Amino acid sequence: MNDGREPRVGLLLPQPHPVFETALRVPDCGSRSDHGLSNEGLVLCHFDQAHKIGPEVFSIWMRLLGRVPDAVLWLLDAGPLANANLRHEALARGIAPERLRFAPAVPYEAHLACLGHVDLFLDTFHHNARSMAFNALWAGIPVVTYAGKTMASRLAGGFLRSLGLDELVLDSADDYERKALELVTDPVALARVRNTLVAARGHAAAFDATARVRAVERGFIKMVERQRAGLPPATLSVD
Repeated sequence: MNDGREPRVGLLLPQPHPVFETALRVPDCGSRSDHGLSNEGLVLCHFDQAHKIGPEVFSIWMRLLGRVPDAVLWLLDAGPLANANLRHEALARGIAPERLRFAPAVPYEAHLACLGHVDLFLDTFHHNARSMAFNALWAGIPVVTYAGKTMASRLAGGFLRSLGLDELVLDSADDYERKALELVTDPVALARVRNTLVAARGHAAAFDATARVRAVERGFIKMVERQRAGLPPATLSVD
């Protein structure tokens, strides 16, 4: 049905859309104990806005903590009320509230440095982490995600596939939980995935800011050429 509005058009780029500045100076973030974390055990994290955390994925995270007694879940500080609510929900699922730790807001470079203390980034459903997942991958932290049906639920999957880490993009909540459980209970499996990520990161197009800018420029040129030829707007693809 035509409602009289102009058709939606877009520019399809060859890699995931974020651009990451790899020349950033990443400062020393100190030790785990400087952040209230134990020097032993796994640190799982989700560094994104708390409103993305739904009950289904939170229950999975709590089951993971139940299977790995010395692990903690590191979240962004969402304020006293939200933090208290999350800890209340953890207790309701049989997990000691203090196993949820909250990281305060810090400058961007310091945030990147603190990711070095994390073992695994757990993505949310329905609305994935975007820049936070991208940051984790640049820091060499594997990200486990469940790719849903909408663009917002497929963001992290695009990043992972561009790095050759399709195995971390799952098709159901059950598969997500199984993969995360494998990684948190098998140090060899976690190390293998992390080594694959670090090796791919050095040459991945997703982290090549110059190539991303050139791709956008080629798209702009296509737009101008189309307009000068008198053609109507259309979705354009850039190789």
